Amino acid sequence: EVVVKVMGENVICRGLVDTGNQLYEPMTRTPVMVMESSLFAHLLPEPLLALAREAENKLEKMDGLLDALPDTWRTRLRLVPYRSVSRGMDFLLAFKPDLVTVIQDGTRFE
Repeated sequence: EVVVKVMGENVICRGLVDTGNQLYEPMTRTPVMVMESSLFAHLLPEPLLALAREAENKLEKMDGLLDALPDTWRTRLRLVPYRSVSRGMDFLLAFKPDLVTVIQDGTRFE
């Protein structure tokens, strides 16, 4: 079980460990969790949610995005490069949560 705290709200879901790919945010080397944007739809500003729904070319479509976001979201945003077999090189739009708790076999990891 994974609990992600964002803007004072907890989002709970089941997590699966992908031991083969291990994504990291390139600037800070912070590990990345991939989650469905629909889990956070009620929390995300609309411009950010619209970009998250885009299938590809996120970098090109980010023009003006920061100006459309509240200040509280600007410092949370991250772009994580990744490569896939079907689309080649692209970016995941990511944000930094307040806290992530993983509960596995009764043990909590924050």
